[in-house]
Amino acid sequence: MIRPLIPNARVVPKARPHRDAVKFLGALRHYLQRPLGPDDCRHRIVSHLRDRDAATLRLFQHVYAEEGGPYRRLLRHAGIAYEDVVELVGREGVEGALGQLHTSGVHLTLDEFKGRRPIRRGSLEIPTDAHDFDNRALAPHFVTRTGGSRSAGRELLVDVELLAHEACYESHTLAQFGLTERPRAIWRPVPPGTAGIKGMLRYAKAGYPMARWFSQSPPWSRDEWRHSLFTAATMLTSRAAGRPLAWPEYVPIAQAGTVASWLVGAKSGGVPGLLETNVASAVRVCRAADAQGLDISGSFFRVGGEPYTAARAGVIEAAGCRAASHYSMSEVGRIANPCADPAAPDDAHVATDKVAVLARDVKPSGADVSVPGLFLTTVHPSTPKIMINVELGDYATLSTRPCRCIWHQLGLTLRLQNIRSYEKLTAEGMHFVGADLLTLVEETLPAAFGGSPTDYQIVESDEAGVPAVTVIVSPGVGACDESRLKETVVAQLGAGGASARMMASRWREAGTLRVVRREPYTTAAGKVLALHVPQGKARQ
Repeated sequence: MIRPLIPNARVVPKARPHRDAVKFLGALRHYLQRPLGPDDCRHRIVSHLRDRDAATLRLFQHVYAEEGGPYRRLLRHAGIAYEDVVELVGREGVEGALGQLHTSGVHLTLDEFKGRRPIRRGSLEIPTDAHDFDNRALAPHFVTRTGGSRSAGRELLVDVELLAHEACYESHTLAQFGLTERPRAIWRPVPPGTAGIKGMLRYAKAGYPMARWFSQSPPWSRDEWRHSLFTAATMLTSRAAGRPLAWPEYVPIAQAGTVASWLVGAKSGGVPGLLETNVASAVRVCRAADAQGLDISGSFFRVGGEPYTAARAGVIEAAGCRAASHYSMSEVGRIANPCADPAAPDDAHVATDKVAVLARDVKPSGADVSVPGLFLTTVHPSTPKIMINVELGDYATLSTRPCRCIWHQLGLTLRLQNIRSYEKLTAEGMHFVGADLLTLVEETLPAAFGGSPTDYQIVESDEAGVPAVTVIVSPGVGACDESRLKETVVAQLGAGGASARMMASRWREAGTLRVVRREPYTTAAGKVLALHVPQGKARQ
């Protein structure tokens, strides 16, 4: 049964790290001791899908009850009462109702949602901060932070109920790809990165625990000692619960061959392995295997966090392996799950039991053409943030093409393909967004190295499936120390707290950044964009 959203005050209690950690560890024991079977997972998804209209209306009940909240102010400005929403959902369905609201101005840009810019609609201006979109009904079981590139990141309240629900997605994915009997490992960073620990917990809840946890960042760090203690406490709690999680092992990006060797060992045991990781790391494993003459054919990669393009799929296929890609966002978790009958490498079914997705024409800042931008609304009560028509900074092709996979059978018929980003830099899983790119290109670099805002540009590309980020510097800037320039960029990326520092370190290790002296690329109208994506470059 879906929990109702509780309309309470706008005051959000500050996170108490120690108390929240204790709460999480207490909940974790019960979470791990009650794994979900396939029938449980099916029932959970189907029941949430059946209750979707009611869950959406509960979301709006919460919004209208929150005096002074940004969504309520937007709705009032548009002249839309709660009774109007009820009528729209009954007549048009969830997506139809959200489409009508979007047309009426009830939507947010990504920068507005993240509190980077105030919401402006005509005469209306709504200043926002990091807490204005928190799900205040959420009983947090742990508090983490997003990897903000310039700020200290935003707190996210996460409870184990959301992880349990997403464990159902892992269960069905493993089953439909024939992966349930495979040896399993994950190559994701330890906290403050959250992908690793969430992945470990989701698979364990589904009854398919990971045998190994390889981490691109060290399990123990003096600078991040609180996160290191939290990770250790999580591991010890899992042992006390009788469901031990694999202890993280430090395997930096440059040692992808270590992970490839594990896949060789799994195959020699009779069953090729399954590796959960980000796209670039999967490509690195395949390239390391090729360079070292290791046979990892038959292995399967579960990937996300970056574009799964045809070029990257080609590297994995050349190694004799397969992969499936999901689509997620830190503020909401899983958005779409991989199709087993795909029409594109990143073909995925929207988790409509949990979210609603619209596509509306958006013209990115400075661009000459519009793209079908994705707007997301949350309908599950345990998502960390309340989102109503929030622009994701991505665009994609939406379809309802019938297919033979489990998601279509369950009723999750809406699909995303060719997911691309028009204002997010995502190399190696680092998310560097819109306004931050403008600040870097138009303020930080000119102030440090001279020139004007149009003398610099960021370009993201692939080199044999591995992401590369180029800083374009106009020759007119004159001589500059390229090493110092790269370090300036990486330092700014790492200035936003623990998660950002971790990701910046990964860029240093991987040698992701380079400098090219040439004039920035221009659009057909002669505009210089802060982020340039070469024609044909697929991005997510």
